[in-house]
Amino acid sequence: MSTELPVQLVFASHNRNKFSEMQSLLGRQPLGVGIFRERTIELLSVAQVQVQRGLDAPPEPVEHFDSYFQNAQLKADEFGEWAGMPALADDSGLEVFALNGDPGVHSAYFAGPAGEHAANNKKLLEVLADSDDRRALFRCLLCVRLEKGRYMVAEGTVEGVITREPRGLTGWGYEPIFEISELGKTIAELRDEGAPIPNHRSRAVAQLRGALTSPFLNGRIGEWTPG
Repeated sequence: MSTELPVQLVFASHNRNKFSEMQSLLGRQPLGVGIFRERTIELLSVAQVQVQRGLDAPPEPVEHFDSYFQNAQLKADEFGEWAGMPALADDSGLEVFALNGDPGVHSAYFAGPAGEHAANNKKLLEVLADSDDRRALFRCLLCVRLEKGRYMVAEGTVEGVITREPRGLTGWGYEPIFEISELGKTIAELRDEGAPIPNHRSRAVAQLRGALTSPFLNGRIGEWTPG
């Protein structure tokens, strides 16, 4: 383990559930990539950075793009500029086969602009009520903004099926109705048990730790400069 000070990243989201999960996944192990190869990561919440640096109100990015990467890049740029430090952004979604990949990048607002989890789940179950094809996957795109114009990206997916009714008490988002095929349990049920969760975010973080150096292409990670 390196004795150097950890690299601090602001997590580019106001979502406390996502922050807690990403903080747990990143831990204090060396990330193994680029400038982070021998240094540990300290992920900071928006609130922590605001207090520590005496900053004005944080940004509220409007995720208007139709791609995970563009939305993640947008958030990483806005929070990175606001905080004056590297930023880690996540954009994720649920892709349902019977709906041609919807709700996808717009998963958070499937039932309307309020973005209420229970309403989203209810609508999805209603839409799929007469469908025997319950296949779906969760996708997560991570974007680390090193500095203006320099990024690292990684992607993770997990396949499953949409259940007929919610199962599990402690999940959030679509987790109570998404059953991981290989385990036969919803992500919410796994959270209830305190079990390791091989979900899309954990797989994206595992890829981020891969110490690959090639540019992002077909799910691989590396430093990437647009243009």
